Amino acid sequence: MALHTEYIPELKNMANRVAEMSEKEKSSTDARYAMHSAYQYLQKAAKVLETLSKN
Repeated sequence: MALHTEYIPELKNMANRVAEMSEKEKSSTDARYAMHSAYQYLQKAAKVLETLSKN
């Protein structure tokens, strides 16, 4: 199974964009929470790919 390590930087960029959007979002606590959750999942996905690519 080939790991797509080229996606790691893209996942991190997506996580950072979501975090920026979350900081700018002031209208809805639910929207901010959803964006923060998306940020966490993207960060975890990048970390998992990094870990798997080292093994």
